[in-house]
Amino acid sequence: MAKEVAAFNVRALYITLGGFNTNMPTAAVAGEQQMDEDYEGSTVHALTNVMAGGKFVPLGDKDKAARVIHDVVIGSGVGAGHEAEVQLVLGTDAVQRAEEVRDKLQHTLDIFGDLARSVGRDS
Repeated sequence: MAKEVAAFNVRALYITLGGFNTNMPTAAVAGEQQMDEDYEGSTVHALTNVMAGGKFVPLGDKDKAARVIHDVVIGSGVGAGHEAEVQLVLGTDAVQRAEEVRDKLQHTLDIFGDLARSVGRDS
């Protein structure tokens, strides 16, 4: 999407968030009572149970995250000079997940990179 809207002088910023101190656990408790049976046994159901059970302890400060997002979007403060960036990861747990994805992709390329490159059309 970022490439598609850039021609119209519109910037897309994809933000991957970790856990932050919001009212989500409270909302999860309220939502748990009305969860559709289709979600039974799903990741959503498990996550809601963790939050509703008081076991979810967010590591991030929502106010700090909001300031960073604002600065990156506006291009001021910590966002100055990064106006061309389209992806932002916020939260120590989000960084850990991003690193895990990166490592898995690197492993895949290490194992299958040559194979992946071998299936191009012959000239």
